[in-house]
Amino acid sequence: MYPTLYHFFYDLTGFEIPFFRAVNSFGFFVAISFVVASWVYSRELKRLEESGFIPVGKIVRTYGLPVPLWDVAGNALLGFFLGFKIVHGFFYPEIFSNFPAFLFSLEGNIFGGILGGLAMGAWRYYEGKKLERPTPEVREEAFHAYEHLGKLVLLAVVWGFIGAKLFAWLEDPQPLGEFLSDPFRGLTMYGGLICATIAMTLYMRKHKLPVWRFYDAGAPAVMLAYGVGRIGCHVSGDGDWGIVNTAPKPGWMSFLPDWLWSYNYPNNVMKMGTPMSDCIYNDDYCYVLPQTVFPTPFYETLMCLLFFGVLWLLRKRILVPGVLFMVYLMLNGVERFLIEGIRVNDKYMAGGLAFTQAQLISFVFIIAGAAGIFFLRKRYRQAT
Repeated sequence: MYPTLYHFFYDLTGFEIPFFRAVNSFGFFVAISFVVASWVYSRELKRLEESGFIPVGKIVRTYGLPVPLWDVAGNALLGFFLGFKIVHGFFYPEIFSNFPAFLFSLEGNIFGGILGGLAMGAWRYYEGKKLERPTPEVREEAFHAYEHLGKLVLLAVVWGFIGAKLFAWLEDPQPLGEFLSDPFRGLTMYGGLICATIAMTLYMRKHKLPVWRFYDAGAPAVMLAYGVGRIGCHVSGDGDWGIVNTAPKPGWMSFLPDWLWSYNYPNNVMKMGTPMSDCIYNDDYCYVLPQTVFPTPFYETLMCLLFFGVLWLLRKRILVPGVLFMVYLMLNGVERFLIEGIRVNDKYMAGGLAFTQAQLISFVFIIAGAAGIFFLRKRYRQAT
């Protein structure tokens, strides 16, 4: 396993690049998932707009205004933070061994911060001066659906992170100080999805966008993003693995590598298991699970890629607004409900049944998706 990009490149090339310790493998794949999802989402919004399903909006823009002072100040503040941290890291590369703690600490280089702040503030000021005109010009222009994507993705990132942390805490309550000590550990996918969806819906309502069409356009993208993100879970070994699996590999899987059936996640980012005697990294991640487990993150990646293909094939065949998103909810619920059967998770008891938080939410998704398809189709028939 590769907890950070440092471990990957060291294993691949034998060269040590301390800065790469700052890039967590899980975070790296999450970033890739957002980039891929944004591209797919943008492509679908353009297609729906060209097909006449999403109207082109109008916006009034003013060109030639002086650059706002708050814009320069914001850039300078960002430059100060980057210079404060990066210059310090250049002189003390050992800080990358625990980068999250360093990032949220007061440790840094004040001279690097001042230089970074002055450089980025000046750059923004002079870039703005180039566009400034003696008489500002006001124009009414077309505003396309995909131009909302930047703000929608930002809302999804911020509120998705908040929701993922909140639901993880509800699933496993612990002292808040301890829980928040590492902001990037303890994240629940469904919490992020629910809170991000609420935030994006409020934005779309505010701007009078066709909500169901936007949901339909985003359904394949979200399914693909989840599958790519799970690669990060597997590569880093972030604890989302399955239950112990010491059974021999079935004969029909004989042509596949052993790790696809059961795996012990050496060098996992959670530092769980027993110390390794043959660890090549010689750091805090030299642990391996004492018993092999189901590599469930990889199974989820395969299932999500399959379901992404299904949604991609259906996107032009389903004409009722919102139905494709309801299909996504059902497929998402089925995938997670099944995988939870072999995952390690805390269980609740009710009516003699044991289930996880994710299974409860996924079951609600399946029911909501089926009911949504019925009501949306009925309303569409009545309207047409």
